[in-house]
Amino acid sequence: MSKLKILLYICAAALITITYQNCSGIAASPMAVSATAMNTNGNPNLEDIVSNCQNSALFTKQQTVNFADSRVETGRTQVCEFAATATQETANGNLSKLNEYLRSRHEQKRTLSGIPSNAVICSFEINATNLNYVYDDIFYLTYNGYIVASNFKDSILARTQPEIVNVNGQAISLFPYDWTKVRNELFGLDANGNGPNINSNPNDYCLGQSAGTTCQWPLSQQTGNLQMKNFPLPLMITLADKKPLNDQTFGLIITGDDNPNDDCYHSDLNLDVTVKYYLK
Repeated sequence: MSKLKILLYICAAALITITYQNCSGIAASPMAVSATAMNTNGNPNLEDIVSNCQNSALFTKQQTVNFADSRVETGRTQVCEFAATATQETANGNLSKLNEYLRSRHEQKRTLSGIPSNAVICSFEINATNLNYVYDDIFYLTYNGYIVASNFKDSILARTQPEIVNVNGQAISLFPYDWTKVRNELFGLDANGNGPNINSNPNDYCLGQSAGTTCQWPLSQQTGNLQMKNFPLPLMITLADKKPLNDQTFGLIITGDDNPNDDCYHSDLNLDVTVKYYLK
């Protein structure tokens, strides 16, 4: 890649920000990325996208993505649904109750609307307006089926096969979300006192952290601020290309082990999404 193209890339690098704080003045870091063809949406390679983003008329799409309080959305005080016995599972793959293990989950999906089929995405900005957030037990935040953030990294690294993206010479792993892969993983302590014990010890996963992404959120069952910023643009372009532009989807998954009164609960979450794109 020529120095001029690298400079254009740096100038065009956008930030994706998910924040519960009033953050500003965040600068994009220089990075290089292999010019891999974008196949799903028929986009040109990344170098051409960067140039086109600089020289084309850009359109802006704004949308608020709401993940409603899980009790409010389901209309149930007990959100988690468990199988009746240890040898059974529910129709959607949840297991029976077992303390300190991933056994049940509640999933919410939200799709961005109004992005034209002939658009090429240049940047994302995502801001969350809520200052306090609480969840119980484990969360996975996904974009187009790939995990962006979670408070249980071990479940992802141990059980999920990654795809690799090159960012500034670093191999960054993209992990697809699959409940059947992560379920039944120990997240607390077993009978011998062994385990990750995520209620006391942070076990966080943040996409692209080695390439500059920063993340923060409270431990499970505690209330606090959640912040994510500086996601490298190549990761987001790659994830955007995983699905058609009329099916750009965010997901929030909350899990439980054996306490139906508390498990699978999260408070209300609003994401203000701004997408900039040109038309090809």
